[in-house]
Amino acid sequence: MPALSVIIPVYNKGDYLADCLRSIQAQTFRDFEIVCVNNNSTDCSMNVVRKFAEHDPRIIVAEEKIPGAAAARNKGLDLVRGQFVTFVDADDYIDNTLFETYARKLNESDADVCIIGIDHFFPEIQTYLYPTKPGFTGPKTAEELDDNLFFVTTPSVCTKAFRRDSIERLGLRFNTQLKTAEDMLFSFTMLMKARSVYFVDEILYHYRQHVAGSLTHQTVRRGAQAFDSLKMLKQVAETSPAFDSLYAGLLNFSLEQARYIMQISCDADEFIEQYDAYMQTWWPQVKRNEVHIRPEQRYMFERFDKAQSAIELMHENWQDIVNTLNWYEQRCAQLEHQRSAETQERDDLNRRIGELEESTSYKVGKAIMAIPCTLKDKLRGLRG
Repeated sequence: MPALSVIIPVYNKGDYLADCLRSIQAQTFRDFEIVCVNNNSTDCSMNVVRKFAEHDPRIIVAEEKIPGAAAARNKGLDLVRGQFVTFVDADDYIDNTLFETYARKLNESDADVCIIGIDHFFPEIQTYLYPTKPGFTGPKTAEELDDNLFFVTTPSVCTKAFRRDSIERLGLRFNTQLKTAEDMLFSFTMLMKARSVYFVDEILYHYRQHVAGSLTHQTVRRGAQAFDSLKMLKQVAETSPAFDSLYAGLLNFSLEQARYIMQISCDADEFIEQYDAYMQTWWPQVKRNEVHIRPEQRYMFERFDKAQSAIELMHENWQDIVNTLNWYEQRCAQLEHQRSAETQERDDLNRRIGELEESTSYKVGKAIMAIPCTLKDKLRGLRG
C-alpha cells in the first residue's frame, strides 16, 4: 500500500500532461501512486497517460463519465489506497520535493492537512506568488487560526495533502452540483473540522493560468455561481464549535470572493442578484455583532450595508405611509357610515312628511286654514 496517492482529473490537457506526469515521477519521495481519472477527454490526453502507464506501474487509469472536476476527483477518492491524498491538475507541475515535504510533515505531526504555497503563472507572461500567510508555519488548530483560517491559503485543493482516514471520517466528497469553486468548499470544510493543519512556507506547486478552460478554470460567465459554494460553506461553518471565532473571517472571505466574482462576471445583473441574496443571509448576524471588516473588503461590505440600510429606511417610511393610509381608510369608513345614517334619517323624515300630507287630518286642517289665510292676504292688500 503506497504512503501517498495523487489524483489527477484529466480533460483535454494532452499538450501539458506529459510535463505534469514527469514532474510527479521526478519526486524525491518514491512511495506513491498516481490515479488519472479520464473525464470525457476527446484529445490525445489518454494516449499520453497510457504511454506513461506502460512504463510506470504506479499509474492507475480510471474513467468518470459525469462531467466536471468534482466527479472526477470523487472517483479518484474512491480508488486511492494511500495514507495521504493530494491533487494535481493535468496542466500544472510540481517541485520534486513536494511529496517528501507532505509525507515528512504529516508523519511528524498529528495534522490532518499539510498546506504549501503556490504560484499562478501565465506562460511567457507573468507569475503570481501565493505563499502561505506570513507568521503561520507548523501545526495550527482552527481555534488558533481564528478568523485568519480563510486567508492563510488559497481555496485550491492542489496546495494541500490530506490524511485519507480524516476524509473518510468526515465523509467528505466534492459536491458535484457545484459548477465552480467546488474545491473551496472541500478545502475549507476540512480546515474547519481538522484536528490541526500544518503550514509549510514554501512554494512547491505551479498552477498554469489559462485565458479559458481547464476542469477548474471554467468560463468566467459562471463566476456568480460561486455564491452557491459560499452558501454551503457558511452552513458548514455554522455547525462548527469554533464558529464564533470563524465568523468575522468567513464574512471577510465572502466579501473578498464577491469582489473577485464581480471582477470576472460578465453578467452584472446576475452578480448583483446573487450577491444581495447571499449577503441577506449575513445581515441579521451583522446587525447583532460588531464585526471587523478588513480595509480591502470594506468597499464590498459598504455597498451592501448602504443598500440594506436604504431598504430598511424605505421599509420604515413605507410602513408610515401604510399606517396613514389605514387611518384614512378607517376615517372614510366612519364618514361613510355617518353619511349612510344621515341619508336614512332624511329618507325617514321625507317618508313621514309624505304620510302626513296624505292623511285626512292634514287635508281637513289645510282646508280649514285656507279661509283665514285668504282673508289675511286680502287685508294686507287693503292696508297696502
